[in-house]
Amino acid sequence: MRTGAGKSFHAVIVAGGDARAREAAAQAVLAAHFADDAQAARKLADGVFEDLVRIAPEEGKKDITVDQIAWLTGVMAQRPFASTGKAAIIEDAGRMNQAAQNKLLKLLEEPAEGDVILLLEENPERLLQTVRSRCVVRRAAASRPYNDAIDTDSGIVGAAALGRPPDADDPALREDVKELARILAFGKDTLPDAWAILAKYEGGAEDARRMVRALEGFLRDIAVGAEYQGKIPEKQLRICRRAVPLTEEALRRTERGGKIKYALRDMALGIRTEASHA
Repeated sequence: MRTGAGKSFHAVIVAGGDARAREAAAQAVLAAHFADDAQAARKLADGVFEDLVRIAPEEGKKDITVDQIAWLTGVMAQRPFASTGKAAIIEDAGRMNQAAQNKLLKLLEEPAEGDVILLLEENPERLLQTVRSRCVVRRAAASRPYNDAIDTDSGIVGAAALGRPPDADDPALREDVKELARILAFGKDTLPDAWAILAKYEGGAEDARRMVRALEGFLRDIAVGAEYQGKIPEKQLRICRRAVPLTEEALRRTERGGKIKYALRDMALGIRTEASHA
């Protein structure tokens, strides 16, 4: 994972939220990690990335065992199939028993170049301090669903889960985010209509970040929400997955003190371009 400052990390704890929010945050981390690998980025967006492996408690068992981590270690030691590195997601990572966590330490200490390991866990305190110290932490947003309808015939998304309290409590922001999604990701109306909405948030970095965070949560929830699968065309789900890294880049640019107007417009153009190429 590469941060805005350019420092690279190979192990990330995705903490907090519910399982859906942690999965969405994990997908965003992977998209950022493989952003410079065009083929890997496309396959991640399409859900067909063969260099991604998952570990979870086996059916009927309480713990993730040392044998599972030993298997994971062997898989991660292999060369990637078609990308610059391999990725692993450990679901409910706090359910690794102590032996499994100790076994994982070696993998965290000696990663192969380009690899990334994600530990999904609501409460990171369930992980050994020696594991936590070798990871960076990313907080998953809490899910806050809104039950507005989705027009599945036309593919126009209604007010799905923004998932970013307290921003989601602002009705005007919620409506602006819905309109931006319609315009940018689903091709409704024209870019000048998007510019008019973005202009409301160009006056200050905090307003801009608040809007971009809400848009990111909106698109991410659509992209990974099980309730949307089969209801929204796959093409539009793919656009949402590809749009999330663009919102994250806009956030990084505003945090670095870049020109807010250009950060927002570049994000919008990028999402519209992804929509046209999907």
